[in-house]
Amino acid sequence: MDFTKYLQNFQQFYNQLENKSNIFYMYFTKGLLHWVDQCLDFIPEDVNLVLIGADLSEEEIKWVRGRTLSPFHTFPRYFDDKTIWEFLFQTNQQHFGWIDIDCFVLNKNLFQEMTVFEKDVAVNCVWSYYDDYHPVESYKTKLDILKTYFLFINIDVVKALQKRGITVSPCTYNEEVSSLGRHPDFTSCIITEELKDMLRTILPQKEDGSLVYPLIMRGSEERRFIDTLVMYQLIAQYCGYRLNKVRPFKIGTTLDQYFSDEAVHIGGSSWYKTYMDPNAGFSELSVYYEDILSIDFIIMVRSVERLPSVYGIKKRIMQAELNNRGISLNQARERVVKLLIKSGLQEASVNRLVQDRESRAWL
Repeated sequence: MDFTKYLQNFQQFYNQLENKSNIFYMYFTKGLLHWVDQCLDFIPEDVNLVLIGADLSEEEIKWVRGRTLSPFHTFPRYFDDKTIWEFLFQTNQQHFGWIDIDCFVLNKNLFQEMTVFEKDVAVNCVWSYYDDYHPVESYKTKLDILKTYFLFINIDVVKALQKRGITVSPCTYNEEVSSLGRHPDFTSCIITEELKDMLRTILPQKEDGSLVYPLIMRGSEERRFIDTLVMYQLIAQYCGYRLNKVRPFKIGTTLDQYFSDEAVHIGGSSWYKTYMDPNAGFSELSVYYEDILSIDFIIMVRSVERLPSVYGIKKRIMQAELNNRGISLNQARERVVKLLIKSGLQEASVNRLVQDRESRAWL
């Protein structure tokens, strides 16, 4: 697909921004404004936030423009987040960050901390993981793999790699044409021999010399590919740069590993329905379905009266599904509170996440 005109429109939008310093981007598609509304509640006004939407209705676009004064660019068609990342790498002239709509930053100081780099840092992140599931004893260098929920990019490193003639995308990568790790309408980048030569200095190899790519801990099948921004991280590491963990939050296979009193990432907000699809390959995640459905519903209840009318219909559909599962509104709320407390969050943090908007204030 040729996305040139969409990229050019976005670059024109970027060039017209009055403030390009330390931008944090938030990306979302239709049907997710309740998550956007919640996320915005946890972003201080002095953060240079830029919103990007795709495939939104006119009613949703109008709502966003009335909800925040932050710059807002819309694409008339759907893009997955990988495409947006490619646009960002091809457009930004200064350091920039990213925050998922289901990432809630409880410690406002994190935004400032994220924007501070040492010269050899390629990316600042909050969440990362070790790939401890490969078939060899260890990596050639101990490797933390970033997660994209909340991070900040050093544009100087992007430019340094380009100056060296290294072409690397923030997109997902596979050895063959595949949609693994992407929306079915899009395919990943291909891992070239040049990239493989660089990766052999970092990643483990099988006896036949083939590379062992990081394990993506999703679903019932072992899935190994290069996820969003990971190839960029690996090649930057090959060139002498490093990942900086502003917070050493580790992720794993349980929801509680995404939660802390400083930042919470829910995960799956836009695709958790696939947990129950036997053909999607995520059957192991089905045990979390009712937890995320309950969170989704509680967030919807908090925002629905201020959202476009279609969200009232979405709320009723969610409520009907919860009722069919024997879960009332109060039970859904109790379920979410218990999950957060069990995950180690203090009561004040839990209250900020689930209480009414009017009673919320920064700690």
